[in-house]
Amino acid sequence: MNFDLTYSVMIPIMQVLAKAMHSYGWSIVILTLAIRIIVWPLVASSTKSMQRMAKLQPMMKELQAKYKDQPEELAKKMKEFYLENKFNPLGGCLPTLVQLPILIALYATFYGPPFADKDIPVKVQLAKPADAANVKITQSPTSSATSPFISVDGKRAKFAVQPGDQSLVWGRNASGQQTNEPNTIDFHTIAVSGDPPADFKPTWKIQHDPNGATIETDNGMAFFPTAGDVTVEAGFPNGGADAAPIDVPIKVEAKAEQQGGLPLGNVFSSGGDAFRTKTADSADKRTVMVNGKPITVVVSPGPSTVTAGSKNVKFEVHAISGNSSENIPVVWHIVKDNNAATIDANGHAVFPKPGEVMVAATIPGVAKDESFYFVTSLGKIARGAELLKPQNWDVLGMLIAFAATMYLSSMMMAQPTANMDPEQAAIQKQTQQTMPIAMTVMFFFIAMPAGVYIYLVVSNVFQVLQTWLIYKMPSNGSAPDPSGGGNQAENGGNISPENSGNGSEPGQKISVPKKKKAQKKKEA
Repeated sequence: MNFDLTYSVMIPIMQVLAKAMHSYGWSIVILTLAIRIIVWPLVASSTKSMQRMAKLQPMMKELQAKYKDQPEELAKKMKEFYLENKFNPLGGCLPTLVQLPILIALYATFYGPPFADKDIPVKVQLAKPADAANVKITQSPTSSATSPFISVDGKRAKFAVQPGDQSLVWGRNASGQQTNEPNTIDFHTIAVSGDPPADFKPTWKIQHDPNGATIETDNGMAFFPTAGDVTVEAGFPNGGADAAPIDVPIKVEAKAEQQGGLPLGNVFSSGGDAFRTKTADSADKRTVMVNGKPITVVVSPGPSTVTAGSKNVKFEVHAISGNSSENIPVVWHIVKDNNAATIDANGHAVFPKPGEVMVAATIPGVAKDESFYFVTSLGKIARGAELLKPQNWDVLGMLIAFAATMYLSSMMMAQPTANMDPEQAAIQKQTQQTMPIAMTVMFFFIAMPAGVYIYLVVSNVFQVLQTWLIYKMPSNGSAPDPSGGGNQAENGGNISPENSGNGSEPGQKISVPKKKKAQKKKEA
């Protein structure tokens, strides 16, 4: 088994810190600082190499211009230039490559358990019986993906799912007979390392199913891909003890024969989607409490018939008595769908239709609900417009802090150095200015646990301090002076362009300074 830096090193250290500090939030901060201190020499080496490259850039451009039509001679002169100036052009890359796996492992530590739930996905590909001749039956014994787990009492294990990815023919039983009955698979988790608790149990779910109806939980926008019977449910989590959900049965029919470009039967429109039949409101109504006031509500539309493939079918809750201007909190779910794959709490999955289905075991993060100062939950995930909601302002604040600290660090690194080529300086400055914006926009739309944002902000604050200290330190040597001035001796005899003028015009020669020539003659 491949060595897992996150599971074998980062998580055990994090567990020790969390136990000592009695806080997973502080374990994030301390572990981040510890790792940043460990990789300090690598970062310093990379930064100094970048500084030195910037100083040498004008001289290198002169060489490139002079020997632009002589590639072999240019390669020779550049090699001499690097040797005499004791500069390795890859010196800035190697430290970065060395520290990259460490920082990725640190990031992964905060992205899953114990700070957030993590899915272990398994793909089940069920081909149509008519395509059976072209199907290669494959059944992986174990999932390729794994997830760590840390229990409340500190036990650590790594889990996988059995069986793994499957490629089968729908309706065919284990002996290879075509029965046209739904396929069934029993999934379970297995500890591939560690000491799992005896009572460990994941949460099973269907992650993706092309045949199943879907509905967005917050806005009631539904999609009905396949003909069948579906039940849409409107739930009222804060509506009071008597506010039971309202279920709305929806019949999804296959596309009708076309006549004159329109489907046969009555057509209604809701959000641009066709209904065969439509009831304005649900027969059931509920009295929910909103801001301490009772409001009677119904679901619209009520029981209806839609065409398979209908998208953006909008379901809404509206008041029929009480204050109709109140915002009524509602959560939408599909609670019944005879086309959709299902999986129960024990991992028993049923696949009633062919297609590619993703099954997932969710490994829980035991610290996801832990707060840390103004952060209400380390496992909270919010992105896009969700960040603008008051309950997610803690995550938004950390995203803004990340952007500010990254911008500050970039501006410090973009400071021009002596002898730096103006064109190179302009490119570097533009890159350093746009990178924080691009990264912030990307993170705005990526779902990440709040614990990851704590890591990013702490890491960036450390980076700002580190960059400031490195730039304050004197460099190990300055770049050659294009004017042929006295810093050649200070740099141990650096190669520099020289001719009868100031050494910056065409036709210049590259030669070893006189001091070094005299030294060579003496040695001879």
